[in-house]
Amino acid sequence: VHGELFSCFFLRCSAIMSKGVNEDVPLYKKIIFSGISGAIATTCIYPVDITKTKLMNQSSVGEARLYRGPWHCGTSIYRQEGIRGLYRGWPPNVLLVMPEKAIKLTMNDVFRKYFRERRPNKDLPFHLEMAAGGLAGLCQVVMTNPMELLKIQGATVSEKLKSGELKEFKGYGALCRDLGATGLYTGVLSTLARDIPFSMIYFALYAQTRDWLLKQDGNQAGSTQYLGVKAFLAGAVAGTTAAAVTCPVDVLKTRVHSQAVPQKLSWNAFMAREINLLSTNFTSLIQKEGASALFKGVVPRCLIVSPLFAITMTCYEK
Repeated sequence: VHGELFSCFFLRCSAIMSKGVNEDVPLYKKIIFSGISGAIATTCIYPVDITKTKLMNQSSVGEARLYRGPWHCGTSIYRQEGIRGLYRGWPPNVLLVMPEKAIKLTMNDVFRKYFRERRPNKDLPFHLEMAAGGLAGLCQVVMTNPMELLKIQGATVSEKLKSGELKEFKGYGALCRDLGATGLYTGVLSTLARDIPFSMIYFALYAQTRDWLLKQDGNQAGSTQYLGVKAFLAGAVAGTTAAAVTCPVDVLKTRVHSQAVPQKLSWNAFMAREINLLSTNFTSLIQKEGASALFKGVVPRCLIVSPLFAITMTCYEK
């Protein structure tokens, strides 16, 4: 079913993209389309995302290791909790992914335009493509952190109830009220440490790969012939690469987000807690589980990011 959804959505996007070269898509339409495409793609790959979250959050030490791998994890969740278990944390995630993707893609375009206009030849070298992507990643964290924190809280609620860490299940509205602003931005340093380098790698590699693919048919980089297909391929290549490289920070971020607790803190106390959470989780993971634990869930992470960004970029391009 998911494959058919991806295929139908991709073919429809390709048909839209194949229209004339001179069509000028207004910015507001790009923002709306990027948000909707992100929501659809997120819904399709969400069970894989839950699998990745569970794998990253579990300890590899002793009996605490519940899942042997991605397939065992996914099937175990389905057997124990049904389809609902595979979509825990989906409501806030799909709502917040729309503005998150809109911010990420739009700000990357804004910064690329800003850098290009200040170049004598109006070109954009690779290091400036990376700078534009990194700044876009910085901007998106305002939505990314609460979105992913709520997703991870939802994904790990069954384990917390069993262990006695939670006394009762709370809805997402109640959870937001309890956590407050400082609680919802728990782990923001680890999110920044993941999203800035991810966006630097992703957007620069995407632009280079897309332009290279377009030139293979003798077209200029600005041509839109087969742009839908080539944007999809470039998005998949760039997404897989960026996801694999930033996986260690994603593991740390997942551990930190699962530890979010209601706290009202001053700015100094908030930053001190953030630094302590990041350093403590890193030290504990390396000492107890080894460096290999930093790449837990790398396969499902790549399987998530690759189609998610491939579809989103296909829809966002002309």
